[in-house]
Amino acid sequence: MRICCLIDSLGSGGAQRQMIRLIGILQERGHDLHLLTYYGEFQHFVPTVRAYGVEPQNVSSTSRWGRFWGVRQRIRRMKPDCLISFLNTPNLLAVFSSIGWPRIPVIVSERSLDNRGKTRSNRLRFNAFRLADRVVTNSVAQKKFIDENFPFLTKRTVVVRNSVDFDLFHPRDADASGSAETLPAKDLKIIVGASVIPVKNTHRLIEAVDAVRKSSGLDVVVDWYGNNLFQDGRPTEQSKFYLESRALVEHLGLQDHFRFFDAVTDFHLRLHDYDAVCLPSLFEGCPNLVCEAMASGKPVIASDISDIGEIVGSKDFLFDPLSVSSIAGAIRRLGELPPERRKVLGHELYLRAQQLFSQDAFGAAYDRLLHEVTGKRSGRGEVR
Repeated sequence: MRICCLIDSLGSGGAQRQMIRLIGILQERGHDLHLLTYYGEFQHFVPTVRAYGVEPQNVSSTSRWGRFWGVRQRIRRMKPDCLISFLNTPNLLAVFSSIGWPRIPVIVSERSLDNRGKTRSNRLRFNAFRLADRVVTNSVAQKKFIDENFPFLTKRTVVVRNSVDFDLFHPRDADASGSAETLPAKDLKIIVGASVIPVKNTHRLIEAVDAVRKSSGLDVVVDWYGNNLFQDGRPTEQSKFYLESRALVEHLGLQDHFRFFDAVTDFHLRLHDYDAVCLPSLFEGCPNLVCEAMASGKPVIASDISDIGEIVGSKDFLFDPLSVSSIAGAIRRLGELPPERRKVLGHELYLRAQQLFSQDAFGAAYDRLLHEVTGKRSGRGEVR
């Protein structure tokens, strides 16, 4: 089956990671995959998608309407059997591009949790989805949001949780050597992988680390890997939050305990040097970082939002992302556990990840959706 995947860019975001993952899986299942973006300056996943044998195409335009028409024309010329899109604007572009003769079946995908209710932009977006054949959410929480606020989409909305590449993300073998770097001895070494933007709640995590060090004496270090939204090494308007975060670290004297690094391609290796993974977001869908931490056998400290409690199977180390004291409490609870107990927790999460995030389940779910919306069989002549 000829499939066009549409997303804004190939930057280092979680939605982009899952889109590239989907392309690789569907390619393995015998489909003919094509990828279209419209922000070509972000290249993080370009080598990965090319390794799958797919050459990304980019529509370049300086205007919004030029982008809309450029994407539509490229898709109509491509003549795909189905169009799969991730993220809000690409979803609207996909629906817009599907209109015509012949009509192109569309599967749009909601990649986060929406807590804004029936805003003007939400009414526009979800009413546009009346023209989509399926709406995929990666969390039960987002499906509930749609069911409650836009019930006319209930029957065509399905949940497909993220998939993890277990060839990359897995516990370190007992005889494996160190990975990215050797960290100084600390009571608790935490890694974060996320863009430094307000929704990721960086400031409160910084304040929580300061509170833990002052109140309990635990020696904690947090290393944050993610996009700082610089361009060509220079800050942009979107980099303001990152610069404010660095200033807060310096103000609190945490330079040796809260460190920022650029997004990296070997994050799966660096995970092994840490005791735990943290995600302090204000809202998420099914966050890649939590899934990949579990697959790597690492305890998770995270916001008690969306499906995260259901995913990790416990709320022992979850927190209220709006409360610095709640974040600090979760860090303290894990930091006070013996290292042996942390390893047991990590192993339990690894076993749980294998059940929840398998490649086979992810690929089979999308194969079923493709068959439902096109009436065609999979690339190998069967629906799995």
